[in-house]
Parts: sequence; C-alpha cells; structure tokens
Amino acid sequence: MLTIKHEEYTEDHYYAALKLLEQLCWDGKLEADAYRSILNKYADTVDLSQFSVPEAAETGKEEIHAEF
Repeated sequence: MLTIKHEEYTEDHYYAALKLLEQLCWDGKLEADAYRSILNKYADTVDLSQFSVPEAAETGKEEIHAEF
C-alpha cells in the first residue's frame, strides 16, 4: 500500500485539498463555518487570500439562526 507521510506534504498539496473543499462549499455540500474552521487551521501553511467562502445567499441555502 502506498502511503504519504505528513512530512512529505508540500504547500501545494494543502492548497489543492483546500481548493477542493472550497468547491464543495460553493456547491453547498460543505457548511461555510466548517470550511472557515479548516482554512484557519492551515493559515500558517497556505496563503488564505487565494480562497473564498460563500455567504448563505450565494449557495442558495438558507442560514439557520437559533436563539437559546
């Protein structure tokens, strides 16, 4: 079985993975808050200015605001 160790990942690997997640977010398959959290985790690894997070209206999904 082929495995890639964490040390072998480059900035390009992380960039590509985050871009795929970005597309899932824009397609409404991944919540924007979850995507923001993932981006923040890798802020030291990649330049976040290359990524965008859609607002709820742009994905066609309504945001639910719950009050407790």
